[in-house]
Amino acid sequence: MKFLVVATVLVLSFIAVANASPWRNLKYYGNYGK
Repeated sequence: MKFLVVATVLVLSFIAVANASPWRNLKYYGNYGK
């Protein structure tokens, strides 16, 4: 059960960071564009 809780927290935090930092995603896409 503990593993499931940790995995859920990691996924939620990852999604939160991805949604809260669009500039980071744009930077990655910009690098791929080059």
